[in-house]
Amino acid sequence: MNTENWAIYNLNTIFNIEYGSKLDIIKMEENPYSDIAFVTRTATNNGITMFVNEYTDKKPYSAGIMTIALGGSIGKTFIQPFRFYTCQNVAVLLPKFKLSIYHKIFLKTIIEKECETKFVAFGRELNSHIRNDFFLKLPTANGHPDWQWMEEYVKNVLLPKLPENARQVWEKRYNNKPLSAQKLELKTEEWKWFKATSIFDMYAGRYYATDEYEIGETPLVSSAETNNGIMKFTNLQAVFPGNCITIGKVGMSNFYQPYPFCASPDVTVLKPKLGLNQFQMLFIKTVLDLDKYRWCYGNQIRLNDSQTIKIKLPATTSEQGETVPDWQWMEDYIKGLPYSGCL
Repeated sequence: MNTENWAIYNLNTIFNIEYGSKLDIIKMEENPYSDIAFVTRTATNNGITMFVNEYTDKKPYSAGIMTIALGGSIGKTFIQPFRFYTCQNVAVLLPKFKLSIYHKIFLKTIIEKECETKFVAFGRELNSHIRNDFFLKLPTANGHPDWQWMEEYVKNVLLPKLPENARQVWEKRYNNKPLSAQKLELKTEEWKWFKATSIFDMYAGRYYATDEYEIGETPLVSSAETNNGIMKFTNLQAVFPGNCITIGKVGMSNFYQPYPFCASPDVTVLKPKLGLNQFQMLFIKTVLDLDKYRWCYGNQIRLNDSQTIKIKLPATTSEQGETVPDWQWMEDYIKGLPYSGCL
């Protein structure tokens, strides 16, 4: 791609830029069966933290609109597939003219690259720049952005390179049906607190020098917030079995690891003491995510901290009269969610 003849355009010539809904996640009513997403500053899952009921005082933004994280994961840009609300520090880009999905994919890539080189790398704030002096270098024709070139590039160059799983999503060939027709209602006020150490054995990862491994098939999990925390695929012998949860020390980046893996020293590994299945593990992983706000770069979560975690879970009474987690309910809940057929 030769960008020498590209021209500079202000983002505000393409979009009307708003500072989003500015809603507090704590005040939102979660509803996993809703089609309204709540977009935050996270770098994963299209920025979507949960699905919520419609807010009485605000209308959600329409599906297909782009968002940019102004704080947290600065510059992360997504095309929202659902109607949505946003939290603080998320900008919403409203096109001034018709843009196709291909144009938006191209712009997403350029926006994120601009943020990486001029904002993230220098620790600069994006809030004060996004509306007035955020510039993009774009292909040009006759003094205007060359939208036809951008569309053809995405169609003919980028999309053919998608891996099969991503291509299935793009072509809507994935299984979007739940595994169960049963839909369970969350009633967290009836849940009980359990020590994480009563459910998991916990281990710290270890340091691997780069000369210890080569490219291979074993995931090496770090505290990264993307790609399931996987830093590299290596030829290392897996230390931990699949069906574990990993917690990254910075920001409490939690992931379910389905395959055997190794972990770096900034990761705590939660290995279930019982024979929990992927549905139950994914339920717990999601509950752990609700605690992420407590942890940041200045307050990192390590092995000793992880061992103090308490998890609020659905509960039942065992044959011995003890209060125990209701594992069957958790499994049934996950199986009843939309897209659970993809698991």
